Amino acid sequence: MINNNIDQVIKSSGMTKKFICDNLGINYSVMSGFINGSRIPSQSRVKKLAKFLGVNVKALYPNAETKRITIYNL
Repeated sequence: MINNNIDQVIKSSGMTKKFICDNLGINYSVMSGFINGSRIPSQSRVKKLAKFLGVNVKALYPNAETKRITIYNL
C-alpha cells in the first residue's frame, strides 16, 4: 500500500471523483485503487491528476521522492 492524500485533495477541491474520472478518462474503480493504495498510477497519470486538481505531485503523494535526470543530446 502506498500512502497518499488523493482523497483529501479531491474533497477539498469540491469536485466529485466521478467528474474527475470522466474528465481524465480514468475508470472509477481504477481511481478507487489509487486512493486506497492498492494500485500505483503511472507518472503521467499522477501529473495529469495533480494538474487537474491544481496541486503539485507532493500534495497527492507527500512521501514521493523527486529525482531529476539530465539528458544530453550529443
